[in-house]
Amino acid sequence: MVKKATSLREALGTLVRARPAVCPNPGFIAPLKNMESRVRGESSLDVDVLPAKKEDRVALFRLAV
Repeated sequence: MVKKATSLREALGTLVRARPAVCPNPGFIAPLKNMESRVRGESSLDVDVLPAKKEDRVALFRLAV
């Protein structure tokens, strides 16, 4: 995220659209949100837990650029 200057939402969206089975757990997402807040001043991801169903995860990031 830092190297490519992308938001957490953009990075996870790219990952989930490429591999819908990927579902990072809350223990992994929380430090990423904290890092993004420190680097960018705010977190772009408004959820703490990604949906369990693949279709719902993809839909969550469908509009992410």
